[in-house]
Amino acid sequence: MSDSTVNLTALQGTCTSVFQMFTFYESYIETFYKERPWLINAPFATQMEELYRDGFCVMHVHAPQLINLGARATWVVANCAPSQVRWALENNILIDPVDWKEQILRAQIAAFNPDVLYSLNPIDFDSKFIRSLTKRPKAVIGWRAADIPAHVDWGDFDLIVSHLSVCREQALRIGAKSSAYFHPCVPTFLGDITTSTLREFDVVFAGQWTPQHHHRNLIINAVAEASEREGFSFGLFLSSNGQELPPAVSRCNRGARWGLQMYRALKSGRIVLNAEIDLAKGEAGNLRLFETTAVGSFLLTEYQLNIERYFTPNKHIDTYSSIPELLEKIRFYLKHDELREQMALASQAHVRSEFSLGIGARKLLEFSDTIIKTKAVTQTPSTAVDQALGQLRAGNVSAALLIVEQITDLSRPVKDLEFVRGICFGQLARFDEAARALEQELALFPDNPPARDLLDYVKSELGRPQRT
Repeated sequence: MSDSTVNLTALQGTCTSVFQMFTFYESYIETFYKERPWLINAPFATQMEELYRDGFCVMHVHAPQLINLGARATWVVANCAPSQVRWALENNILIDPVDWKEQILRAQIAAFNPDVLYSLNPIDFDSKFIRSLTKRPKAVIGWRAADIPAHVDWGDFDLIVSHLSVCREQALRIGAKSSAYFHPCVPTFLGDITTSTLREFDVVFAGQWTPQHHHRNLIINAVAEASEREGFSFGLFLSSNGQELPPAVSRCNRGARWGLQMYRALKSGRIVLNAEIDLAKGEAGNLRLFETTAVGSFLLTEYQLNIERYFTPNKHIDTYSSIPELLEKIRFYLKHDELREQMALASQAHVRSEFSLGIGARKLLEFSDTIIKTKAVTQTPSTAVDQALGQLRAGNVSAALLIVEQITDLSRPVKDLEFVRGICFGQLARFDEAARALEQELALFPDNPPARDLLDYVKSELGRPQRT
């Protein structure tokens, strides 16, 4: 199914408008406008179109496909001063130079009045920002697939999506009402605009060198040293974030590439190397899986247990489980050009078919509709509690919590409401909240032995030393 296919069933959903908010790397924004000085004073729409065409973070930009599906949709880059200031000027917004990011963003959300707010930076714009909006959207969704700072508050987020289970689990512990699996998606134009790029390097890696990628850094250094020892070329396009690089890595590094330049760097490799962030803990699904295959390059990625959720090894890509195996496979595939290029083309066709932006946009609409419909259910509180208990019996803690959080008719006490809430918080290890809920349940309904037993357990957990 192509990205431009209109799904008429989506038009019948409860979600009609989606506002996507991003922040981009400051170094990318600086480079982007330095290469296009004429763009700084261009209309807001023109700047956003150029940003989209350059492809930075484009695998998360669903707005164009949502429009194709019949929804109202837009996207902004909250920390991109040229585009944001231009929007403010076009809409007669007076700018506070101290608080311009949040001020303009709030004005944009108010002007668009979306059903759904989808944030790609729920760290800088967490619940504190959501509560500052003049009107809360019907559904608030965030994406995260990296470290989550301890100070973050996601209590006002209806859903956090991620391809990493560790992030989805932590999201529930810090207040998000639900979490769900989601993955990056591929626009077809990335392959089209890199077709003329030549294979310049035997092996390529493009990305960051950070403390969060300690394991990957070891792999990159081993390949850099092997390239000098064995004579194959290693094209490294690293952003080192001011860190000192090992000698071999430094000699191979040609500097960071962003947007289309990054995609062209990936296309320039006969083999593209990949390994996950340390946080992933054995799960595949990072952007480089999709970026590499989208441009039609051969991917050699570290083996993860769930890799077949995305690709079939030895058909679309290949994997390695150790540095010696990686070096052995580099030698093998550099000698087998036809096999390597055949697999690269197969992976490109696969991602275009199975991981298109159109598919991602439809999934985002499904998430949004589920949240909005759940909130709109006009049922008695006791019926909702029964449904929540049913979700708990099925093991769906986040769904049960979402149901009880939507109960607003509290004209009279609802038996087991706080008990269910206490169960949910207990299973999410949010013991303080669990204790408060259970104490409230027992204050209203003292004859509830299961609630009293659970409260005793929760208090015992609260008394344990915190695990480090």
